[in-house]
Amino acid sequence: MSTLFENSFLIADLMFKASSTPTYVTLMKADSSGYNVESILTRWAGGTGENPESVLYGSWMAYTLLAKGEKEGISKTPIPNFPHGCPYEGGLREDDYIVSCSAWSNHKVDLILSALLMYCLHNDVRFHHAGFSYPSESECVEATARCMTKFTSKSIPLHFSDTKRWFVKVHSKLSPNGKFWIEHLYSTRSPSCSLHWDIATSDPKALIDYISEISGIEPVNQQEGKDSLLKKIVVQETDGTEIAIMARPNWNTIKYW
Repeated sequence: MSTLFENSFLIADLMFKASSTPTYVTLMKADSSGYNVESILTRWAGGTGENPESVLYGSWMAYTLLAKGEKEGISKTPIPNFPHGCPYEGGLREDDYIVSCSAWSNHKVDLILSALLMYCLHNDVRFHHAGFSYPSESECVEATARCMTKFTSKSIPLHFSDTKRWFVKVHSKLSPNGKFWIEHLYSTRSPSCSLHWDIATSDPKALIDYISEISGIEPVNQQEGKDSLLKKIVVQETDGTEIAIMARPNWNTIKYW
């Protein structure tokens, strides 16, 4: 694996493994001409997905930006007035660097993930946890049990009067911290179906602002603990599931939440 892209791909691999959502990722650097490949890493992250079209579209996004993206500044797919280019969102170019993610029905999800991975190329970022919420307590309990079986782990309960949460710790040599968490949540106050990834970075506001600038999505306020940012980026998948990226200033464990 190219050390140039190692950290970004590692983040993607851990994220999509935790959420069981394999996504095809392309990380590319153009050479000094701006239109040839100097370095590239392109593969499935988080396992191999079931839709081979993701490979086609992910690569198409990246090479569209290599061919017609701006050599300086920000370019995104689709490129206007380029009929041979990929017509979908999800590809991002910033100067010589190109990132694409492909797997999601709503291509805006691909785009916010590409923005996250682009940010990872230039900043110290670590994956903290993936979180799921469920419309019923029984679904939440069943999903937690499946997660414990899949990762051969136990769950840690953290309940409140109107919210029940279970955290499954997953040991991983790929994580700089040796582990990550998977959260399963049911709220009687606001039952929902959602998925979020929580990222640890020294400047969480800068990360959220960057994804917002790239995607055109205004951050949404959230109620979280003192170590989490009070805003998140939210996209609705086509099935109605809320997909979000959150950030925190420290990589901390449950006992500090």
